[in-house]
Amino acid sequence: MSANQLKPQIARLSTTDADFQARLNELRAWEEVADPAVQNIVTEVLTAVKSSGDAALLEYTKKFDRLDVKSVAELEITQAEMQAALKRIDPAQRAALQTAADRV
Repeated sequence: MSANQLKPQIARLSTTDADFQARLNELRAWEEVADPAVQNIVTEVLTAVKSSGDAALLEYTKKFDRLDVKSVAELEITQAEMQAALKRIDPAQRAALQTAADRV
């Protein structure tokens, strides 16, 4: 298998495209094509967090994010860290993220 075959295919959309809304709706229709295994994992995680709280959250953070922290407080991002991250984002990417956030 070539390296290109292993790369995920990422669809790029532009709000200025004539078919933007139709393509966006198609991408958002994930319920129809969602992998049952993914749904099962999500259900498992939600159930564990509901029943075990922060302990489960920290366990899944370690498992999925490979981040070994002792408390939820260590996961918090300070206002200064957020502002520094915003300054590092390319203006076009920031605008795209803002547009996406506005849609949510």
